[in-house]
Amino acid sequence: MDQFIARQPIFDKKQNVVAYELFFRSGVENCFQEQDGDKATCKVIANSLLLFGMDNMTRGSKAFINFTRDLLVNNYAMFLPKKSVVVEILESVEPDLEVLVACRRIGDMGYNLAL
Repeated sequence: MDQFIARQPIFDKKQNVVAYELFFRSGVENCFQEQDGDKATCKVIANSLLLFGMDNMTRGSKAFINFTRDLLVNNYAMFLPKKSVVVEILESVEPDLEVLVACRRIGDMGYNLAL
């Protein structure tokens, strides 16, 4: 079975690539057809770590990976190398107390977070 991940570069002011945002893709059409955000992110995590290799995906730069509310509060970040991953909080995540506590915990573990 074929597996796909999209990679979008993130540039600095001088147009140098400083990171890549990794996205789930369901096929060669380069679109998101998965209805379950948790499942999509879990596939990105598993495929980038186990199948493709994080360094191959990012060329040694940081990887920004989208996190849903459930993945934040259930500590999925701890499965990722903190030196090479930025936990990107989806815009749909409501900042309730449980999410804020999870973000504090993730930050205290040494991960970078992005909104």
